[in-house]
Amino acid sequence: MTALGLDGLVDVACAATVIGVSKPDARAYLTICTMLDVAPADQSILRRRAGLCEGATLGMQSFLVDRRKTAILTACITSLSEIITLLARFC
Repeated sequence: MTALGLDGLVDVACAATVIGVSKPDARAYLTICTMLDVAPADQSILRRRAGLCEGATLGMQSFLVDRRKTAILTACITSLSEIITLLARFC
C-alpha cells in the first residue's frame, strides 16, 4: 500500500482467515462494511476477473482492473496507478 501511495486511503485491511468468510461471498463484503460502519452502496470494489461480483449484488460499484486492456466495460481501469484517480471521483 505504501509503495503505491495508498496507505493513507485504506482504513481497514483484513483476511478471510480473520473474518471467517472470503470473497466473492457477499458476507465478506458485508463484514468489511460493518467494520467501516458504511453502507455497501457507498463502497467500490476493484476486481481482477470479469463476471459477477457478489458485492455488486449489495449495491457496491464494481470496477475491473484489466491490465491487458481486453475488457469491454465502462467500469474498468487498466493499471493500479489509476486507483487514486478512481477513488477521487467517488470521495
